[in-house]
Amino acid sequence: MNDATTRAQELREHYGRADVCLAAELCDRHPAGDVAATLIAGDLSAVDLTYGELRERSERLAAGLAGLGVGPGSRVATLLPKTADLLVTVLAVLRLGAVYVPLFTAFAPQAIALRLTASGTSVVITDETQRPKLDPGEDIPADAPWTVVTVGSDDWARLTGASPTGAPAAVVGPEGPMVQLYTSGTTGKPKGVIVPAKALASIVAYQEFALDVTADDVFWNAADPGWAYGLYYALLAPLATGRRTLLLNAGFSARSTWDVLGRFGVTAFAAAPTVYRGLRASGIAPPEGLRLRTCSSAGEPLNPDLVTWGREVLGVEIRDHYGQTELGMVVANAWHPDLREEIRPGSMGRALPGFRVAVLADDGEDGAAGAEKELPPDTPGRVALDVPASPLLWFEGYAGGVRGDRFSEDGRWYLTGDAGRADADCHLYFSARDDDVIIMAGYRIGPFDVESVLSTHPAVAEVAVVGMPDELRGEVVEAFVVLREGAEAGPTCRTSSRSWSGPATPPTPTRAGSTSSTPCPRPRAGRCSASSCGSGSASGVDRVGRPRATRRQAPGRHSAQASASSSWLRTRSAWSVVIVVTSSSSAPVTRARVASRSHTVSGAPTNWVSTRSATPARSSGVHSRARASAGVTYGCAPRPARMSSTHWPYGAASSRARSSVSATTTSADTITRGSATRPGRKASR
Repeated sequence: MNDATTRAQELREHYGRADVCLAAELCDRHPAGDVAATLIAGDLSAVDLTYGELRERSERLAAGLAGLGVGPGSRVATLLPKTADLLVTVLAVLRLGAVYVPLFTAFAPQAIALRLTASGTSVVITDETQRPKLDPGEDIPADAPWTVVTVGSDDWARLTGASPTGAPAAVVGPEGPMVQLYTSGTTGKPKGVIVPAKALASIVAYQEFALDVTADDVFWNAADPGWAYGLYYALLAPLATGRRTLLLNAGFSARSTWDVLGRFGVTAFAAAPTVYRGLRASGIAPPEGLRLRTCSSAGEPLNPDLVTWGREVLGVEIRDHYGQTELGMVVANAWHPDLREEIRPGSMGRALPGFRVAVLADDGEDGAAGAEKELPPDTPGRVALDVPASPLLWFEGYAGGVRGDRFSEDGRWYLTGDAGRADADCHLYFSARDDDVIIMAGYRIGPFDVESVLSTHPAVAEVAVVGMPDELRGEVVEAFVVLREGAEAGPTCRTSSRSWSGPATPPTPTRAGSTSSTPCPRPRAGRCSASSCGSGSASGVDRVGRPRATRRQAPGRHSAQASASSSWLRTRSAWSVVIVVTSSSSAPVTRARVASRSHTVSGAPTNWVSTRSATPARSSGVHSRARASAGVTYGCAPRPARMSSTHWPYGAASSRARSSVSATTTSADTITRGSATRPGRKASR
């Protein structure tokens, strides 16, 4: 640990130099013959891009962009798939001291226009497939202030054919802006996050400490670089360390994922849990001779059963990691030999070197000092970073100097907006967000706890649990289930799912506002409603009802008691869970994707996303982030302003949907693949 702490300090000093040059750090200092990236097409043909080629091509493009007026501080965006042109453009932009603005290829014009306008982008590089999204229309102004250049066009040929000027690459220093990307916008207008050059210290530290990518590894991060996890750790970290990265330019399929893992000999793999679930649900046997040494998960809650599946099928456990767009990754079940520990069920690991993470009392507790009081072990509260004790923390506020509610009044704490607890050994456990928690008849129910149990049912491929409005109880629990191939929906299946208890013993449910050890009174059914709920590694909760499982990344505030949520499946009366079975699918299905399917609720056909009912504010819309699975994403529909989506934009398919649906629908708000339409908002993640 001392060595890791020393290494973190070395990284901080290296990227804190006044003469930091991003082009040199990410490209020019590496041997010209070394491979920067292996670019894999949909048919699995592949081509290597060396650092020498990357330098030569980016210098030419930089000269061409300079002719368009791009210089230090200019914003240049890309709307490109995972090809060599993407890497070349990123390096060309940074070579000029300009700022790179990533655009996810599944964005609709609304999301694109918002980001281009807010960032002040001057040039957009795209390809023929994405070019129509930039045509003038309802969202794109006819007199747009940005210049659009299409790969393959005459304009592109002129840019890439320009002769290098011979001018040295720009020196930006540690505070120089490198990237400007945006939060989801699910708690208001998307906020710009400006990533400075010094953030490379944190980005590289995660690759070394948590992912443990070495020179001998074949590294594949399946996340899309249009979002932070893919950008930080599929592009920037490998380029900064000189490690080859694999980029697959294709949508997700279990077959292609298995083929890439096997054919290219991947040894270090990172993806969202949805990808792992998709592999498991596909029924396709893994290729012989898998060489996986590490598997890492980020972007959404890691179902406990996936850890077991990884050991049995992949030959290696899947380790959970936690972070945010504004932070990078800060907590992990690390793979580095000096940091590796046995996984504690439900824990997202310890704070990585360079960060100190603590759990604070909820707002308003213990008087005015409640927001800054650290809590003892195993006490639920707000997860926060100790700013003075976190030398690798680089975020200081959003674009325009807006700090929002991210920092405590005295500036000491960065407030993640997540609720959780820490044990006596500083292992952190995510619990829930106030926005996620379903409050039914005064009881807090963590949707992920219910999902964790239902996902262990042999017929279930994917499940999304939401709170539905109810006049008597406020909300009721509804689970939308996608069946595995071959499973059939019907009364027997619904009854089986409803009574499924998982492999372990039940936790004690907790009354809203009580402590995690306070048992709930018996429900009106006359027995404890937790009787069918699993616990431990199955349900993600411990014996007193504290959730063990996973972390989520999202902005906003929370209630500390949310960590006392419990899941209730086999119940009657006030605690019934409605099971809605959808069509089976062999592909990974995000919660948002499940939400976009047509369902029958109370006997009337509705579409969960495209039609809305007039319901109480807390549950009036889908709570989701749009994610991608190798180029495919689904957005989210309207939801109230105080609801907050999961916040970390990983790219790999993942999202939690929150919705309100009734048999009588009223609304015309719609969702399209890769975009969202919501009142007062133009984009979702």
